[in-house]
Amino acid sequence: MNNARYLLLPLLPLLTGVAQAAQETSKSATGYLVQIGLPLLLIVGMIVGFGLLAKRFNLHSVNNKGPVKVLSSTPVSGQVRLCLIEAGDKQLLISVSNQQANCLHVFDSPVVDNTEKETRDFATLFSLAIKPPQQKARTGDDP
Repeated sequence: MNNARYLLLPLLPLLTGVAQAAQETSKSATGYLVQIGLPLLLIVGMIVGFGLLAKRFNLHSVNNKGPVKVLSSTPVSGQVRLCLIEAGDKQLLISVSNQQANCLHVFDSPVVDNTEKETRDFATLFSLAIKPPQQKARTGDDP
């Protein structure tokens, strides 16, 4: 029996190392979850935030290549929008809500010229955003 004690004595540092590793594993697991979870939440939050910004500033493209084109749209309240659309050679002012759309007025002559409407795609907006502002040229008359 006494000899068995001497045989287990060299295994004692190994057993204490296993116990310490188990404690560090529980601490490191929490750290690991924080280390992985916070960046994941940050990225998901950025995606949602950019989506809300795109919706707020109307950055999504509208397909206006068909016979009916949306020329302009303005929110009147939280649920109602006024839209000026072009159908054929006539322009219509309509109100659009969640339940219905009503034609308010039909214009025989164009109210808005849609040929000079600027495209608002992402590439154009991005290039305008990063372009440095141009300074006015100075003339010799200025003091």
